[in-house]
Amino acid sequence: MGWETGLIGACAAISASCITQPVDVLKATFFLFGEGQGTKPTWKQVVGHIYKAGGVRGFYNGISATCLRQLLFSGGRFTINDYLQSTVLKGDVGVLGKILCGATAGSLGAILSCPADLVLVRMQTDLKHAPGARRNYKHVFDGLTRIVKEEGITQWYRGVEALVMRGMFVTAGQFTTYDTTKKFLVGRMKWNKDNVGTHLTASTTAGTVSSMIVNPMDVIKSRMMASQKAAAGATLKPGEKAPMHYTGNVDCILTLLRTEGPLAFYKGLTPCFCRQCPQVILMWTIFEQYKKAYAYLVPPKK
Repeated sequence: MGWETGLIGACAAISASCITQPVDVLKATFFLFGEGQGTKPTWKQVVGHIYKAGGVRGFYNGISATCLRQLLFSGGRFTINDYLQSTVLKGDVGVLGKILCGATAGSLGAILSCPADLVLVRMQTDLKHAPGARRNYKHVFDGLTRIVKEEGITQWYRGVEALVMRGMFVTAGQFTTYDTTKKFLVGRMKWNKDNVGTHLTASTTAGTVSSMIVNPMDVIKSRMMASQKAAAGATLKPGEKAPMHYTGNVDCILTLLRTEGPLAFYKGLTPCFCRQCPQVILMWTIFEQYKKAYAYLVPPKK
């Protein structure tokens, strides 16, 4: 299908993300809670903190950045993965071929979406900071513009290394697991390939695998993107702490290990699973339905 696959994939991912956005905000806040202190937050603490700082709207912080990020990331990886499998490798590429195509598509999609992802992380975790240290981006384009003015355009790609690693591993794992499980269910178990039950089973398997892969990378990515020396014009009151600042991914990993221990890489695993698994299930199930609708509205040329 080519670019059509990318468009359908982007629309499916945006639809799924709009539903799972509150859990994504919880997950991102969990990643940064107790940063540098080794403390483990509770659900009650994090939910209470977000609600107290921003009310119900606080759980939808960064929704504009989420939509742009999915347009670029999911649109890009679906398009590239489809192109590599259908045009470059052609035919049944096997599990190894699917992994390579998914890894390539995920890494390139991550590079495309990095600026939007940066703003997304900052908007989602802004309420975690003291009032004087908050950035208060109005929307994704305000965030992108202010980053250029206040920090320089190169900061659009802060944390890109961790993001590329995340995109590469999660897409390879997610796409390969979904395709392989679906092929097994249809080929061996004789399930209907267009049945919603088939899509739900395959996507649940893919969501579980991707949750375990993505959590450590999300912790590093979130902390790198949220870190700052000091927001422009920030004035901290007595007792308020400035956000952590990391010089790079290695510094972030070593600081995390030294101050919080190795289990910190799986901070927020429960909200990550609660967000990642439903997100993957919804995305693939919606993708299959959108694909069927597109085929009905735009019949393939004979």
